[in-house]
Amino acid sequence: MSNVGINEIIKSFNTINPDFKQKLMQKTNVILKQKILIEKSHVNNSTQWIFRDSIDHISGRFFNIKNVDISNNDQLVLFQNDTGILGLLGKKINDILMFLVQLKIEPGNNNIVQVSPTLQATKSNIERIHRGASPKYLDYFMNNHNQVIFDTFQNESTDVFYKKRNRNMVLITRDEVEVESNFMWLSLGEISSLIKEDYTVNMDLRSVFSLISIMAYNFQESKFCFDKKIQQRINYYKQFCDSKFTIKKIPQTIYNNNIGIRKYTLMHINVLIESRENAKWDQPILKSNLMYHHILLIKGSMKSLRIGISLNKSQLVYDNVELHNTLTFLEDSIPDYVNTILNNGELLQEVYHSNEGGRFLNDINKYIVCRVPSDLILDNVYWLNIQDIYEQFIKENNTSIELRTFIALLDRESI
Repeated sequence: MSNVGINEIIKSFNTINPDFKQKLMQKTNVILKQKILIEKSHVNNSTQWIFRDSIDHISGRFFNIKNVDISNNDQLVLFQNDTGILGLLGKKINDILMFLVQLKIEPGNNNIVQVSPTLQATKSNIERIHRGASPKYLDYFMNNHNQVIFDTFQNESTDVFYKKRNRNMVLITRDEVEVESNFMWLSLGEISSLIKEDYTVNMDLRSVFSLISIMAYNFQESKFCFDKKIQQRINYYKQFCDSKFTIKKIPQTIYNNNIGIRKYTLMHINVLIESRENAKWDQPILKSNLMYHHILLIKGSMKSLRIGISLNKSQLVYDNVELHNTLTFLEDSIPDYVNTILNNGELLQEVYHSNEGGRFLNDINKYIVCRVPSDLILDNVYWLNIQDIYEQFIKENNTSIELRTFIALLDRESI
């Protein structure tokens, strides 16, 4: 068998089995019959977590939570030195390229089960610091005989993680694969259709899926012409952006007392999920108080498509700056001019997606794709074609998870 190429990827995007959602629901219903318990607790009852000025795990691993002063605003930020692997394993089955996804329960998921990548594991999980079982299908991503489609480091949520990134991998195997009970094969077209549904596909699968999704545009690399002025601006921020901030004590009064700092309230929970490598644990979690509205504005149609891109500059971003979607606002601070743009434009997509359910509780954000007139001008927005964006995707740490979600959302048929 020869290596998988662009034609097989496009064929997988064009394949949707009519009964796949029924099979997905059947598997989900079986998974929900297991023992699942998520209850509010307190860090003082924990033997694994310590609350002093910050929240820390006794091993010094996993993650910790600090109160960070950024531009005179307090903000709860997760610090996690471990880089994780977000892996999507593919295989040709009956001449169709299929991908193995996991139906995964996370304590913060608002709908409990979400479609996730084959492998979703931090370095601490891989090294079994939690003393649980090794993550399933890890070996496929640790050997070097599978075909590599993508293997790059990409930024995670940079509004709340400090310089956090994960290794995003898409591999194709020729080996026989034993499918565990909470896993199933889906085509790229089936994953794509699920991303257009509320709360269904988790953040990690959206991230890794976007890398293969953008390949399906099948453009010629010779057409790459990323604007040198924009690249100069990006490089300037990478070199000179102020990355200083002040770490403050987390006030004792806010933990589990429904007192939020900016977007989040800090809570502690006990968790029992029977199917997990380590079935029982406790942890801190950030409960969302407000919803972000992420907006992607586009101009033209497929052959002349231009996508509105902004630069997200922050002390929390790995390289200080990343390509981001056009506009982002908290739900209580959307300017009138934005509502005017949306009301006068053509709404193409509107969907709700959640943040990573292992760290955040019911953290839901709204994603909006809108086509706008070609003469619209916005300050600090760059109108790029899909080839320009792909050139940045194949580099490391250059794009936000929100932009990658939008690329996963874009439907070539509708634009």
